[in-house]
Amino acid sequence: MKTTRVTAYESRSKQAEIFRRAAAGENILVTKNGVPYVEIHRARIDDVVVTDAVKALAALQKKQLSIGTGGRQDDLNRMLNMGRD
Repeated sequence: MKTTRVTAYESRSKQAEIFRRAAAGENILVTKNGVPYVEIHRARIDDVVVTDAVKALAALQKKQLSIGTGGRQDDLNRMLNMGRD
């Protein structure tokens, strides 16, 4: 994986570009006075956590449908869209 060195000043003045490059998979090593200071890279998502969350939501929906409360698609869409203004 490619690592690019940038100065602390560059990291501040080109922050959006550096974040975009890191999100695309590039490692960015920020130096301060020529000494490595911080490394910026794409966040790693734990597939197990995401899979477990999806399974838990599916189980909750199934339980709600079985007892006749909530879980309908329109209810889920309404909850999903809450706060999206």
